[in-house]
Amino acid sequence: MPANELAFAIVQQGPPELRDQVLIQSDPTPMLLFRRNVEKVLQTGCVQCHTVGKVEGNNRFALYPGETDQAVYSNFIILQNFERKQDNIVRKMIDRTHPEESLLSQYMLPPAQAQVPHPKVQNYAGMVKNANDPRYTQVLNWLRSLPTLAPDYGIDLTTEGGNAGGAAGGAAAGGAR
Repeated sequence: MPANELAFAIVQQGPPELRDQVLIQSDPTPMLLFRRNVEKVLQTGCVQCHTVGKVEGNNRFALYPGETDQAVYSNFIILQNFERKQDNIVRKMIDRTHPEESLLSQYMLPPAQAQVPHPKVQNYAGMVKNANDPRYTQVLNWLRSLPTLAPDYGIDLTTEGGNAGGAAGGAAAGGAR
């Protein structure tokens, strides 16, 4: 078993005396790229309206503000698990088999340019001007870099409040693959 998988197994299932000795010194590549390229887009765009504890009405999508490990890992898990039924089709925020169809990439675009536009919100015109924007390209490249099969991190987002914001406590322990 590779060292990173062994460390992850010890953190998840090992006895306390071993868990306390595991020190994760760096993020896996997808998480490093998420932190560098995607999380900054989320913090300057999505989090402005989709902040845990501040979303209202039927808005079930909420992210954590800030750059702490807990916030970044929680936001990754929230994105990974969030899906919404739109036009009678269940769509994923991160669609690993069709990255261009991910809600994350589609919602960044101006509604008139998106195949799946962001739900109508007053004054929302997209986070980028078009698909050539470097921020859009970075997010799309990150989505394309993810393995097709999503790992099961064993984190249940339906607990602790029943919405996407319920991941705060456990998400930081997992890792992106």
